[in-house]
This record gives sequence, C-alpha cells and structure tokens, in this order.
Amino acid sequence: MTSAALLIILAQLVVRGVFVSRSWFLVDDHIFMADIARGEDDLAWYTRLHQGHFMPLSFLLVKLVVAVSEPYAWWPVAVEIVVLQALASLACWWMLRTVFGPGRVALVGLAVYGTTALTVPALMWWAVAINQYPHQIAFFGVVTAHVLYARTRRVRWVAVAGVFLTVGYLSYAKTGLVVVTVAALTLIWLVEGRPWDRFWRAVRDFRVAWVVYGALSVAWLVVYVTRPQAAVPARASQFVELAQAQLFEALLPTLVGGPLRWVDFGTGPVQFADPPVVMVVVATTLVAVVLLHSWGTYERSLLVLWPVGLYLFASAVLVYTGRAYTIGLLGGEGIGIHVQYLSDAAPLLLLAGVSLVRSPVDVADPPRRRPVPLVDLVPAVPVRATLVGLVVLLGLISSAVYADGWRTFDERSVNQRAIADLRSHSATRLADVFAPSTVVAPVLGDKALLRNYFALLDDRYTTSLAGADLQTFDDAGRLRPADVVPVEGAVAAPAVRGCRPVGTTGRDFRLTPPTVLGPWVAVDYVSARPGTVSVGGIGVTRVGIAAPAGRHRILAAAPRPLDRVVVTASAGTSLCVTRVEYGLVAPS
Repeated sequence: MTSAALLIILAQLVVRGVFVSRSWFLVDDHIFMADIARGEDDLAWYTRLHQGHFMPLSFLLVKLVVAVSEPYAWWPVAVEIVVLQALASLACWWMLRTVFGPGRVALVGLAVYGTTALTVPALMWWAVAINQYPHQIAFFGVVTAHVLYARTRRVRWVAVAGVFLTVGYLSYAKTGLVVVTVAALTLIWLVEGRPWDRFWRAVRDFRVAWVVYGALSVAWLVVYVTRPQAAVPARASQFVELAQAQLFEALLPTLVGGPLRWVDFGTGPVQFADPPVVMVVVATTLVAVVLLHSWGTYERSLLVLWPVGLYLFASAVLVYTGRAYTIGLLGGEGIGIHVQYLSDAAPLLLLAGVSLVRSPVDVADPPRRRPVPLVDLVPAVPVRATLVGLVVLLGLISSAVYADGWRTFDERSVNQRAIADLRSHSATRLADVFAPSTVVAPVLGDKALLRNYFALLDDRYTTSLAGADLQTFDDAGRLRPADVVPVEGAVAAPAVRGCRPVGTTGRDFRLTPPTVLGPWVAVDYVSARPGTVSVGGIGVTRVGIAAPAGRHRILAAAPRPLDRVVVTASAGTSLCVTRVEYGLVAPS
C-alpha cells in the first residue's frame, strides 16, 4: 500500500509541478521580495501581521528564495511550492494510514486529495502557498501525532504534535482551528461514555496534550493581539451571503471534482468558482446520499460533522472579519465563491469524508456498523470505482482549468515587460511616482512606488523627486520619457512666449496650482551649456538639478504647489525656458 501511495503522490507532484511551473508572481509576492531587497526584513518585519496573518515562517520561505536566486526567477519558487506539496501529501498519507489503516479507502482518500481543485489556489499563488501548505502539514501532523498519543500514551507524540502546531501557528491565522478540531475528535473518537463522562476523561487522559497545545495557543494569541491590526466593519447580511456562497457554490462542487468552471476576478489570474447549476444540484445530492448511507450503516458516524461545521463556521467568521473591506466592495457572495478561502479546510474535509465510509481503527469509540443497516445505498463495486474515478478526473480537469488562467494574465505581461526594459538599461532614471495600475494595484500605498516595487533591480535604476529627462512606465509596462498631464478641471497653464532666459537671479512663472494629490511641475528648456537649475515655489526648493546642454525637460515633485514657480540657473549657464506646467506624471 505504501508503494501505491508513493506512486499517487509522485503522479500528483508531476501534474502539479507542471501547473506551478507555468505560474508567476502576483501582488504580495512582489511586495515581499521588494521588502527583502530593500533590507527591511528585520525582526519587526518577520513578526508583523500581513493581511491578518502572523507568518514569520512564511516570510522565511520568501527570504530563502530571494537569497538563492536571481531577481524574478520563477523556478526556485516553483520548486519550493512543489516541495511543500510533497511534504503535505506525505503527511496526508501518514494521517490516513494511521487513522484508518493502510487500506484501499486510505488510497482513495489520498488520490482525491491529490487531484481536488480545492487546494489549487494555494498551489498557484506563492503568497498563499507559503501560508496554507504549512497549515495543511500542521493539520495532518497534529491529528496523526494526537491519535498516536491516544494509542500509546507516549509523551513524545505530544511533542511531535507541538512541533507541527508551531509550524502552523508561524504561518497561518486559522491554525487555532486545528486545536479545536483535535479537541472535538477526542470527544468523538478517543474517549468513551456519556457526554459528561467523555469530557472529564478527555481532560484527564489528555491533560499533557492540552497543556502543550494550550501553551502554544496562548503564546500565539498574545503575540497576535499585540500586533497592529486594521478593522473594517461589514454588514451582518453579508456574512449570510458569504456562508451560503461558500457552501453551495465553492465547497460542495469541489467535493465531487468541481467546480469545472471558473470566472476571473478582474483581469485574473485569481478566479472564483462558477459551477454549473447542474453540478451544484448533483454535488448536493451526492453528499446527501453519502451522509444518509453513513448514518444508516454506522452508529454515531455523523458526529464528525460537528468539527467540520465548527471549522467552516469559524473560518467564515475569520474571512468575514479579516476581509471586510473587500466584502464591502464585492459583497459576501463575491468572496464566498473564492475557493482560496476554503483551501485550508481540505485536510479536515478529507478526514471527515473518509470517516463516513471507513471507521477509524484502534480508537476508543469509533463509529460501529449497525447489525441491520437502516439504509443500504451502497452501489456495486464497479459503480463505486467509476464514481471515484469520475471525481478524480473532474478534479484534475477543474484544477487544469484554474491553472491555465495563470499561464498568461495582464499583470504578468506588463510586469515582465517592465522588468525586461529595466534589465536592458544600466542607469535608468525614473520619476519617483507610483507604478501604473496595470503593474500593481494603487491600494498598496507606498509599496506601489517604483523605487519600492522594483527594488530587486535597484542596481539598474534610480528614482528622483527632481531631474532632467526622467522616465516612467506606460500602461503596457514600457519605459517612456516622463511628462506631466494637466489635472482634469484645472486651469490651463499660460503658454510661455518664446524662450524666456533664466539666470542666477531666477525668473517667476505664474501658474494656477492644481488641487490634487501628488502634482509635479514640468520645466522645458533649451541650454547651450550644461549646468544646474533650482526650482522653487512648489512647497520646497529643488536645488542642484543637473541641466545638460540642449533641449530637455526637468520634472520636479511639488508637495505644496504655489501660484509662482521660480526657476533659477547656475552661474555660467545659458538657459531659456519654453514651458512651465503643473500636472501629474505620465508617459510622454
């Protein structure tokens, strides 16, 4: 059985290796790498919260790639993700083999885990993979070690579970739900008696485990709540929309190989589940049939739905509170159909699903087969094999469709073109402005500034708040000479008549300052000899701007633009100005 399991894992790694080899960096990936390139990865950086996650281990995985690879090399990232997938799959087989025994049912569970589209969003996006794969590994490891502790009473298994739990806590905010799951499984499978007796036996017999798990959980919670956090309220009705969409459109279809169809979020590559109505109906029906069969065949088999329900409910609450801003933009349903937010539940869903058709072995109180089944819905072996094969096949198809959306997408094309342009020049001088929205979302604040976003290539360019012949990127990611475009609705700048000479005493140019954030002033000039220029009247005086001979354009950031721009030339500079204008930086 182990050989068959290893073959399944190997096949999974080959297929998913092909998928991830065609992926590329997206949003957060660029931000993480750029932070490290700028030397910001100190202790505070590793222990901060990112999108609600305390993830120092995840950041270390990014640091490893940046340290050993060339800038923007994807293959080391692909290798790292495949290694994480391999570790998760091996841990999955360890759990299935330990809890249910090394039989065919465990192999089927491993095959379903290896092909489900539920975990593909974590595979394709590096920033998600470094969160969710450690969490999956932690879940499999903690459950397995806890069951082994229940069987052997050897404290070393508690220590092993503690190591796995630490891995999860250092990577993902939902890892606390693993402890809740283990506690529920202990009450259901690992102790006997009436409910109250079960509770006290669980407390008494597993007290060493609870002390270790509790200490780790409290330590994580203390660190988590002391990190700066942003809270945005959302409407209660949106939680209902979120939970409903997660259950019927994202979760149920993926359990039977769906969703088959995906819809892009914006221009992609992130995609939302868009299952056909027929698939939703069929998935709901099949799940209901399996639950009915399990209830009719085994006593107490449906109790495993309690930890599943608790996990999914708590997960939805965490998504609802942690993504309230996005929910406000897209609505609860728009986030609910995002399978990424359910990927972390895959290990528990697998464990619960297998337990519905195969009782755990060597535990105190497993579900027991009824002497006379209340309901017998078991099809013939060929039919069961066909259904399993169909679920596996549909899972592969759904995964392949999702992965194909990452092969080429607008942000990837624009970024790769911008990176290629920077690499092809050795001393590019850029205006210190935000990257175009086609390169990176402007909601990232200062992280979206050109000097920050492309920091991995900072040996190929410099950025400046003032300079001659500065460049910027157009929406296609191509380097272009920078200019300013007038602010919509602003008073047009008066034309400069002829070529106005500028000397050491300076010359005033009257303009109407724009009422907009981030304006710059453009000064076009002609000079017979090189020199330096200063530009004032813009809230600050930019001095010592190199002014080469010939016809050129100086751009200067104007933090507080006034109605009188003063241009001054250095001694010995023969210079005249042909244009002065406020506006926003744009490609010429």
